[in-house]
Amino acid sequence: MRSHEQLGVVSEHAIDRIRVDQVMHDGFIGCPLEAPLSEVARLMADHRVHCVVGFGDMAEDDTCLWGVVSDLDLVSALAGGASAATSAGQIATTAVAIVRPHDSLRQVAEIMKDRGTTHVLVVAEGSDRPIGVVSTLDVAAQVARYHVVEPSAGPAAEE
Repeated sequence: MRSHEQLGVVSEHAIDRIRVDQVMHDGFIGCPLEAPLSEVARLMADHRVHCVVGFGDMAEDDTCLWGVVSDLDLVSALAGGASAATSAGQIATTAVAIVRPHDSLRQVAEIMKDRGTTHVLVVAEGSDRPIGVVSTLDVAAQVARYHVVEPSAGPAAEE
C-alpha cells in the first residue's frame, strides 16, 4: 500500500499552512456603486466571474466605501422585482468579508461558513483597499490538489 505522501496527501492540516496570497486572484472586477445592474451583469458575463466589487462615488473621489455584488445577489434582486437600472449599491453587501494575504485558507473557509458568503476580499496589510479575491472555488481547488482519496475509499477509486 502506498503512503499518504505517495498519494499526494499533504496532511489533514494543509488548509492551515496554505496562505491566502498563494491562492487568491490578484485584482478584481469593479464598478462604481452607482452603476446599474445591467452593467454589473455585463461585467460578470464578460469576465466570467461570480462577483463584482463596487466602490464609492467616483465623482467625489470616495473610493473607501466597498461593497460586493455576487451573482446570487443579482439574480435575487431581479427575481424580487429590481430593474436592470437598479444601482449596484442598492443590492451590494457592504459588510464585506475581508482577509489578509498571510491568513490561512482555514481562516478563509471559516469566514465563508460563518458569514454565508462565497467570496472574500483580500486587503493588503495596513490598507482598507482590496487587492484580490478568494472564492469557494479557490478553496475547493486547493482541497482537490492536496487531499487525495485513498484507493479503498469508494467504488470509483482505482489502484
